[in-house]
Amino acid sequence: EENYGDIKIATGLSVDVDVNIPSTQLKNPDAVALVIGISKYKYANVPSVDYAKRDATIMKEYLVNAMGFSEQRIIYADDENAGRNAFNIMMQKLSNMVRAGKSDVFVYYNGHGAPDTKTNDAFFVPYDCDPEYANVSGYPVTEFYNQIGRLPARSITVVLDACFSGSTPKGLLFKGVSPALLKVKNPVVAMQNGVVFSSSSENQLSNWYPEKKHGLFTYYFLKALQGGADANKDGQLTVEEIQKYLLDNIPDKAREQNHEQTPQVLGDKSKVLVRY
Repeated sequence: EENYGDIKIATGLSVDVDVNIPSTQLKNPDAVALVIGISKYKYANVPSVDYAKRDATIMKEYLVNAMGFSEQRIIYADDENAGRNAFNIMMQKLSNMVRAGKSDVFVYYNGHGAPDTKTNDAFFVPYDCDPEYANVSGYPVTEFYNQIGRLPARSITVVLDACFSGSTPKGLLFKGVSPALLKVKNPVVAMQNGVVFSSSSENQLSNWYPEKKHGLFTYYFLKALQGGADANKDGQLTVEEIQKYLLDNIPDKAREQNHEQTPQVLGDKSKVLVRY
């Protein structure tokens, strides 16, 4: 064996955003987060979201290490733990944990979204939702924003890696429906004290990044938090810096997959999201 020398591990086996997660010295003991990632669904007609659970897991690591959240104040759910009833319970828990005027709230969702084919209203697709009946088994996006907007939080950040057009990288969520007939009312809304990052604009697809084993949007969002968006190297990231980084990278990478994907960002662009 001595003739072969040392065995070297091939590079690229570790995803770059999953390692070297930055660590902040700042703690945010009043902050509270809700993190949901749904990769597998109850019904066979609902395709999987291959990297949603992984995305949510790593997002939680960033909240703790890079943003100073206490792990005990992060509500986390994936797959079968993120059913329709669980959504109601988690939203109530989130409300109960907010400390008025002190809590920074962070909400992350990765999974399917779907429109009601009659009203075009947008719905989150929980684990036990049938998208064909999203109006009764899904979680309304408008209800989500109404609840979030009423929280007496110091600040609110919403990050959605989901499209609500009914299209997925594995095909449509609806049988016998032409994609041209599927429309969705833009679910991205501005909040007075909040910021909303959405992975794509209305009627676009939220793509995956198989080489990196993440959703395309989440990969570049994490890459931004890792420091990639800190162009002026001042040790902090503003919403504006993150937005620029996302727009500089995601549309071009999506076009390599022959898709259009343009992230949407609404809210106070001067807000500092991360301090190293």
